[in-house]
Amino acid sequence: MCCKSVLVRRLSGSVLLAISLINAALCIFLITYVRNDLLPSVILAKVTQMEPLLPGHVTYNQWVDPPVSLYKDIYFFNLTNPEDFAAGAKPNFTQIGPYCYREYRLKHPIGLTGNPGDSEVLYNQQKLFYFDSDRTSKHLSESDLITTINFPLVGAIAVIDDMDIAMKELLKGVASLYHQKAYLTGDVHSMVWNYTNPFLQALHLDKKLLPSAYFSIQLNDSIDDRKTSKVYTGKGDISRLGTFIEWDGHSSLSWWPGADAQTLKGTEGLFFHPILKEGESLCVFVDDVMRSFQIDHTSSSTVMGISAFRYEVASHEFKGGLTYPYNGHQFGSWCPDGLIYMGVTQTPVVPVYASKPHFLDGDPSLVNNVIGLHPDRSLHDTSVEVEPTSGTNLRVVRQLQINFQVNRSSFFTQYKNMRNNILYFPMLYVNEHGQVSDSDAELLKEMVIYPTELVYGFLWGLVALTGFLTILFFVLSVLTCAGACRGKRCTRKVRRRSDMDEHWEPINENTPLLTSPNAKINDSTQSL
Repeated sequence: MCCKSVLVRRLSGSVLLAISLINAALCIFLITYVRNDLLPSVILAKVTQMEPLLPGHVTYNQWVDPPVSLYKDIYFFNLTNPEDFAAGAKPNFTQIGPYCYREYRLKHPIGLTGNPGDSEVLYNQQKLFYFDSDRTSKHLSESDLITTINFPLVGAIAVIDDMDIAMKELLKGVASLYHQKAYLTGDVHSMVWNYTNPFLQALHLDKKLLPSAYFSIQLNDSIDDRKTSKVYTGKGDISRLGTFIEWDGHSSLSWWPGADAQTLKGTEGLFFHPILKEGESLCVFVDDVMRSFQIDHTSSSTVMGISAFRYEVASHEFKGGLTYPYNGHQFGSWCPDGLIYMGVTQTPVVPVYASKPHFLDGDPSLVNNVIGLHPDRSLHDTSVEVEPTSGTNLRVVRQLQINFQVNRSSFFTQYKNMRNNILYFPMLYVNEHGQVSDSDAELLKEMVIYPTELVYGFLWGLVALTGFLTILFFVLSVLTCAGACRGKRCTRKVRRRSDMDEHWEPINENTPLLTSPNAKINDSTQSL
C-alpha cells in the first residue's frame, strides 16, 4: 500500500507540474497576444465606431468645429538702427509682442463624394481671427509702429532680377520717385492683414508684375466656394482618417519642384488616426506654408490628466540643400540649415524663407549676422501632444518665423552698403497654439479613456489569474513531489527493518554476550 501511495503522489506531482508549465506557456502567450493583438483590436473596434467623419459621430462634430481653442500670437522684430543698417551695420532687433488673435477654423461640408462606403468628404474651410486684447501684452495695440525691411522693394528687385536692364532702370526710377529706403515703417494691423503704400500701388499698375497691391501675413474670413478640399472620412480604413486627398482645389502641390514634395500628405494636425504606436512618425500638412512636414514621436507627456505622445518636427525638415540634398531637389531649399524656402508659394515669387523662431537649429551665421536674436528651445520649438488611443490632439504649439533674403546690390543704392552679400532678415514669427477644453477633455475620458482602462483591466486581470494559477500548480507539484520523496525514504527504512527481523536470533540464558575472535578460530580448527 505504501508503494502505491508513493506512486500516486509521484504521478500527481508530474501532472501538476505539467499543468503549471502549460499555464506558464499560456500566460506568456496571453501577455504577448493581449499586448500586441487583442487589446489594439478591441480598442480599435470601439474607437472606429465613433471616429469616422460622418454626420452623427463625435469626431465629425469636432472636425467641423475643433474643440482645441486656437490662438495665434505674433511677435515682430523691430529694427532699432535703420539708418546704421542702411549704412552697413548689423541690424539690431527688439522683439515686440505678442499680439494675440483668437483663431476659429470652421468647416462647411459640401457632402460626401458618393464613393463606395462614404469614404471621402468635400468641404470649404473658413478661418476667422479676432484681436484678443486681454491676451496681448500690456501697452501693446494694433496701432503700434514697426520698422522692418522694405519687403515690397526687396520682392520687386527679385522679380525683375532676370529681366533686361530697361526693367531694372524703370524699377530704380519708381523707387526713387516714391523715396524708397532700405527699410519701412508700418502699423501692426496693416502688416498682418493688408499692408500697402504708394510704391506698391504703382507696381500694381503692371498686373503681371504684381497681381495685388496688398501684402498680407494672414488672410481673415477667407473662404472661396470654388476651392474645395477633400479628406478621407476613415470609414472602411480608419488609418486614413482626415488624410488630405485635395487641398484648396489642388490634388497635387505642383509649385514645388520635386515629385515627392508635390504629393499631398497628412492631416491638418488637429487629429490623427487612432491606436498610435510608440516611435511612429506622423505627417502634417501645414496650409500656411503649403507643404507637408514629418513629425516624430520624441517622448510621453500628460495633458489635463490624460497620457499623451509628444511629437516634434523631424530634424531633417529644416536642413538646407547643401547638407541634406533631398530638401534642395524637392523643395528648392538651397540655403543654410534652419531655413525653408517659401518663395514659390507667393505670387509673384519672392525671396521668402521660413525658419524656427530666432533661427533655432539654424546655421550659426544666421544669428551671428544680426543682433538681438536668442534661440531657446523651451520657447521657440514646435510640438504636438496627442492622445494615442483616439488620435486626438490635446495640445499644439506651432511656430514659424518669416524672413526675407536681402542681397547686396550695386545697382539699387538702398542695399549697396550692406555688411553681407546675403542677409536673411527676420521680420516676425507666429506662435499658433491651443489646448483641448475642459469639457472636451472630460468627454474624451468618458468615451475613450475610461472604457479603454476597463478593457485593459479585464484583460490584464485574466493574465494575472493565469499567472496565479501557474504559480499555484507549480507549488503544489513541488509539495507533492517532496511528499513522494519522503514516502520513498520511509519505504526503504521499513524494508531494511524487515530484513533485520528475518536474520534475528532469539537470545537465551546460554547465549554468550560476547564472542572472542580466538573462540571462532578454535571452532574452525576443530572442524578441520
